[in-house]
Amino acid sequence: MREFTIYALDHDEQVRVSRSVELQDGAAARALARDLLAEHAKVEVWEGPVLMLRAEQASAA
Repeated sequence: MREFTIYALDHDEQVRVSRSVELQDGAAARALARDLLAEHAKVEVWEGPVLMLRAEQASAA
């Protein structure tokens, strides 16, 4: 198991959800990030001090 910290942010870069989780691998962390992205503007996944993923919702054009 690996420990990840996941942050969900709003459009103003304010943290709305912060969650530390132990997951099997990075793929599981990305899946959780996708779920959070449905409700929040941006999501970051950190493993220790390393930013593993930063995703944001596509803007409606």
